[in-house]
Amino acid sequence: MRGIRLVWQVFALSFALTMAGILSVTWYATISLRDFHIEQIESRLLIQARLLLGAIPRPITPSNSDTIQTFCKEWKETAPGRLTVILPDGVVVGDSDEDPKLMDNHSHRPEVIEALAGQVGNEIRFSNTVKADLMYVAMRVEEQGLLQGIVRTAYPLNEVDRTLNVMYKRIFLSAALISVLAGLVSWLLSTRISRPIRN
Repeated sequence: MRGIRLVWQVFALSFALTMAGILSVTWYATISLRDFHIEQIESRLLIQARLLLGAIPRPITPSNSDTIQTFCKEWKETAPGRLTVILPDGVVVGDSDEDPKLMDNHSHRPEVIEALAGQVGNEIRFSNTVKADLMYVAMRVEEQGLLQGIVRTAYPLNEVDRTLNVMYKRIFLSAALISVLAGLVSWLLSTRISRPIRN
């Protein structure tokens, strides 16, 4: 009985240490994978926003909203994500996904506030307009140093989540298979280690 108990004690210790290592690596891999995708999306949105700074139709005024709205719709056909053009007072004059006339004033949005302050606005939050979590990047549009408006690009993170869910399933399946193999190896090692001790 003592020999059998010793085998189980050695097995439990080695298997617990192995599982702790597997779980740590799996957790780190899933977190790192999502962070990597988020960084990639942020970088792409930033590039889009910078390119759009010179492409947005001028002037950025309510009287030119029809031209700006047409530009936003045409942009949507060639690029993924969402484009919004906002006046300094927060009024939306162009949006690739919605009618600007039906949209709320955006002056209180965190990324818009950051952009108005001269920074690159960056925010992740739920959009009531498209009913999904979006990453937003906003930048100032200037002419001769004067603020004309804000250009904002966005991308739905549910697309990322769908892609990551498939990868997560593969990671967890691999972890489960490795755990089974680790259990067998731990058992063999525990019997081999405990045999001379029992003798």
